[in-house]
Amino acid sequence: KINIHYGDRCQNEVADINSSEDDLNRAIKASTIKQGPPFTAEEFQNIWSKSGPSGLITEQIEYGRLVRKANSALKGSENQGKAIYGRTLFSAFEKIINHKSVKLKSNDIFLDIGHGIGNNCLAAAFTVGCESRGIEVVEDRHIVAEEYKKNLFEAVESIARTECVKRQVGKVELRMGSLSDPFHRQFFTDADVTIVNNAQGIFSCRSEVKNRATLDDYVAGIFASMKPGARMITFYPLYNLGRSLCEENKDRRRRGLEDSVDASFFVHERFDLGKDSVSWSLGKNIEVDLYTRVAQTDLDGSGKALFLCNSKQCSGEGIATAALCDETGLLIENCVLCGQIRPKNTRGKRRGKQAICTPVKSSKASAKRL
Repeated sequence: KINIHYGDRCQNEVADINSSEDDLNRAIKASTIKQGPPFTAEEFQNIWSKSGPSGLITEQIEYGRLVRKANSALKGSENQGKAIYGRTLFSAFEKIINHKSVKLKSNDIFLDIGHGIGNNCLAAAFTVGCESRGIEVVEDRHIVAEEYKKNLFEAVESIARTECVKRQVGKVELRMGSLSDPFHRQFFTDADVTIVNNAQGIFSCRSEVKNRATLDDYVAGIFASMKPGARMITFYPLYNLGRSLCEENKDRRRRGLEDSVDASFFVHERFDLGKDSVSWSLGKNIEVDLYTRVAQTDLDGSGKALFLCNSKQCSGEGIATAALCDETGLLIENCVLCGQIRPKNTRGKRRGKQAICTPVKSSKASAKRL
C-alpha cells in the first residue's frame, strides 16, 4: 500500500514555478544563461523517472490506491459513473505527435482530456516546447500530476544553472474538473492537437450514467467547437460524430447529389501504434483514430461546424445547418429542417480499413447556411 503526503504546498506550486521562471528569464537577459532547444524524448524520460512524488517510480504510483480507486466508482460526478485509469507510454506518445497528419509544433496548443498523472501534457511541453493543457476529474490523479509538474520544472531550473542553458519548455496548465463543465469550454476548444484516452468504451458504455449524455458525447461536441485544422486522436472511435466528409459525399453521389464541403465537418483516418504502447494492454497491437476538422462554408467568419442533410425530401436541400448546440455543447442529432436523424457509424465498422480522403475545397458559394 502506497501513501503519498502532499500537504498544503500544492496550492502554491504555480506561484513558485512562475517565480523560478522569472529568475531564469532575468538571467537569460543578463546573458548568463542561454536559451536552448526542447529536451529530447530520451532526456525527458530520464528526468521524468527521477521526478516521481516522494521518490516513487511511475509504476508504483499508478498501481497505488490514489490512482486506481476511481476505476470502480467515481463519486460526485453527474455524467460519469467511473474513471478507469490508463497511461499512454512515451514511445507511443512520440508516434502520435510525430505522425504525418498530426505533427505537433512548438506554436500549437496541446490538450489531454483525462490527463491522469500528467505524462502526456508534460512530455509535449518538454519535448516540443508547446503550450500544454490537461483536465482530470479524479483529484488524487490531478495532485500526482501537479507534483510531477513541480518536480520537473525544478529539474529544469537546476539544469539551467548547471549547464547555463535554459531549455525551451512550454507553459503547462492542468485543471481538475469535468469535461462537461462549460467553464472549461474555451480551454478545450483553443487546442490544435488533442488526445483522448477513451479506450474500450470507458467514455461511453463503461462509465455512462442513465439518462445522461456520455463523455464521448461531450468530446464530440468539443471537437466540433474546435477551429478548422484541429486534430483529435482517440483510442476508441467517436461514433456519435456521425459520418466523415468522405462518407457523406459518397452517400450524396449515390443519391444523385453533388459533393459539398458542408456535408460533414471532419475527415478521419486510423493508424497503428504497435505493441507495448499503453499500460492497459501491453503486448497487444493498438490502433488510434485521428479526426481533423475541415474548413467549410464560412459566411460570418465563425468557423462553426456544419451539417448538410442528404435527404431529397428535405425542404432545405443545399442549406447547411449548425452541427453544434451552443447551449448544451452537444451535437445536434436531427436535421433542423426536416427532422431526419443524422446518420452515424456503427461499432461493426471499427476494424474496417478507413480511406484517407482529400476534403473538397471550401467556398463561400458552395452552400447556403442557416
